[in-house]
Amino acid sequence: MSEPVPGKEAEFERWYQDVHLPELIVLDGFVAAQRYRRVRVLGAAQSWPHMAVYEIETDDIDAVIDGLILVAEAGKLTLSEAIDTDLTSAAVFEPCARVVSG
Repeated sequence: MSEPVPGKEAEFERWYQDVHLPELIVLDGFVAAQRYRRVRVLGAAQSWPHMAVYEIETDDIDAVIDGLILVAEAGKLTLSEAIDTDLTSAAVFEPCARVVSG
C-alpha cells in the first residue's frame, strides 16, 4: 500500500512501473506483480491510493522475505523520492479460502 508525494505523481508512476516492479520480479521467489489504483473507498478504514500485489512461490516465505531485506539493505533496490515512505505499508498474506461463483 503506498502513496505518492504530492506533486510527484508522474514520477511515482514511472518509478513503480519501470523500476520497482522489474527489480523485484527478478528476485528469488517472486513470480508476478500487479499494481492497483484505488477507485472507491468503502468504510472508514485507512485507504491508500495505490497497492501492489506480489505473487511469491516458495516453501519458505521467510527465506524469500529475508532475501528481499538483504537486497534492500545492500542498496540494490532503487528508491524514489516520489513515494511517501511515511504512508507506505507492507504485509505478507497467504491464501486461506476461495469461493468461485457458478
